[in-house]
Amino acid sequence: RQCQEIRVNVFEIDLRWGVRSDILPEDRVAHTVRTCLSELDRCGDDNMYPFLLSILSERVGWVLPIEDIPELDRQKWGWVDGCSITQMEVIHGAYRLGSPSALFALRSPAFTEEA
Repeated sequence: RQCQEIRVNVFEIDLRWGVRSDILPEDRVAHTVRTCLSELDRCGDDNMYPFLLSILSERVGWVLPIEDIPELDRQKWGWVDGCSITQMEVIHGAYRLGSPSALFALRSPAFTEEA
């Protein structure tokens, strides 16, 4: 409600929501990369400066062998060899799209040890 009063629309988007589980194994990598990075592009197209909130832990995510990423996708998103999909989301969503509204929350590994 407070956001509406200052004319800010909030939509939560989890980049994993569009990743389908019924994709054939040989198409899964390309589908996952396209789904996650295209969603960031869509948010940027729909909103002048979308907020990117990235909640990270000590894990970096799924690191793909460069040869598993289709050449067109590597070129389109300037894939960095050795990066996980999560790292590419951060690179693309926060840096390459020039978002002044990116926030990173880093969980301490000690949190899971204490819980």
